[in-house]
Amino acid sequence: MSIADEYLDYKNFMVKLPNDTVLSRWGMYTHDERYKDYTASIVKMIMDDMNINEDQAYYMLYYMVSNDINDYELAKRDMMVDKNFEIYKTKRS
Repeated sequence: MSIADEYLDYKNFMVKLPNDTVLSRWGMYTHDERYKDYTASIVKMIMDDMNINEDQAYYMLYYMVSNDINDYELAKRDMMVDKNFEIYKTKRS
């Protein structure tokens, strides 16, 4: 299965979940014990696919999820001109 398909499966699964935490929706994805490993696995795929660091990969996933983007390749192109993505490039995980 391609990373684009894996991401869509992740997005479609996560969006259906109720946020039954005190965290923001993104906080639930990244900090709730039930979902953080799944989120981290998608981040790892993004890291490997784009040869980027962990901060950049989390930012890209956040960008795609929060903007309801279904097209992984489009999101990759968006990252090439996103100033926040470049800021994360200089940070080390």
